[in-house]
Amino acid sequence: VDFPENLKFMLSLSNHDYVDDTLIIAGDVSDSLSRLEQLLVSLQQKFHQLAYVPGNHELWVRDDGAVDSLEKFNAIVGLCQRLGVYTEPFRVGQGERAVWLVPIGIPCSLPKRERTGKTATGWTNITAAGQAGLTRVAALLPIIFCH
Repeated sequence: VDFPENLKFMLSLSNHDYVDDTLIIAGDVSDSLSRLEQLLVSLQQKFHQLAYVPGNHELWVRDDGAVDSLEKFNAIVGLCQRLGVYTEPFRVGQGERAVWLVPIGIPCSLPKRERTGKTATGWTNITAAGQAGLTRVAALLPIIFCH
């Protein structure tokens, strides 16, 4: 929503048409925490549930006071927790039709030879979700922090 026309469109969505729906926001919304908050607050009035996975644009450090991207990520997760926006696994629906949505932000450290972007190392939480008894799991665009 860094472009004014995109923010205007998102803010203009109906406050009535989506009240029973869950919206998955898959990152690259804005590098501004204040614009992100403005959008999330507005969308909460329009949707039953919101899930959010920060993208790389959100982690850009500019004028939000964060020292680095990891600090900014923590600020974003804190904002979402304060607003009631899901950044952790949550259930959508009821009964046999219910599914678990699993937004993933995974801190990891990979050996240099594994930094190919194709490694499955960062996906271990999917296995953990299965071991926890989550039989119907949808993973939402992962962010893998590697150093």
